[in-house]
Amino acid sequence: MYPTKQIKPLDSETEEAWTRDIPDLRKRDIHGVEALKTRTDTPWRWQVTVWAMGLVRGVPLEAALRRLIVEALRAVPGVVEAQEEDREVWVLRGEPAGAALVDAVAIVIDAAADDIAANL
Repeated sequence: MYPTKQIKPLDSETEEAWTRDIPDLRKRDIHGVEALKTRTDTPWRWQVTVWAMGLVRGVPLEAALRRLIVEALRAVPGVVEAQEEDREVWVLRGEPAGAALVDAVAIVIDAAADDIAANL
């Protein structure tokens, strides 16, 4: 639906940054996914932010999306482990491709977009 693109990191702590190219700001709240790889010396170098998850509060939708997101991230080649760090943030161990992380979560979010919009 929305293409994934690599963007310039916003700071020197970020090695790679990937996002979905969504020109409509209203759609970005629902479909926005971003993956950042940090330069820090930790095994949890990747962070994936799913914008809608900061807003979705509807159970069982919220629980279902959280489960599907972590399953999608764990299925990406190169991911060793994925876990939720915050309401809208997941951290990952491994060396996956940033675009693949964004694309995997985008499939989950796009499939649920109507339900997400109804719960905002």
